[in-house]
Amino acid sequence: MNKIKTLRKFWKGKKVFITGHTGFKGSWMLILLNMIGAKIYGYSLKPNKKSLFIQAKCKDLVKGNFYADINDLNNLKKKFQKQNLTFYFI
Repeated sequence: MNKIKTLRKFWKGKKVFITGHTGFKGSWMLILLNMIGAKIYGYSLKPNKKSLFIQAKCKDLVKGNFYADINDLNNLKKKFQKQNLTFYFI
């Protein structure tokens, strides 16, 4: 089985919570995980108009899109728990 099929088999339907999803790296992670079937939830600051997140229309790929400061730990925990997510660290 090739590597892409293996990745799809593992990630298909899994919920992934990405912090910093509107940034450059987060946007690419979002795009790649979407391509292999993950359900993505993102938490970060609002993107600027020239960001990859906006230009690549990443908002359409996200199941849950939360704009807030990661330093607000209570809000972060609430959003994470509300989505009933399992931990996967990348």
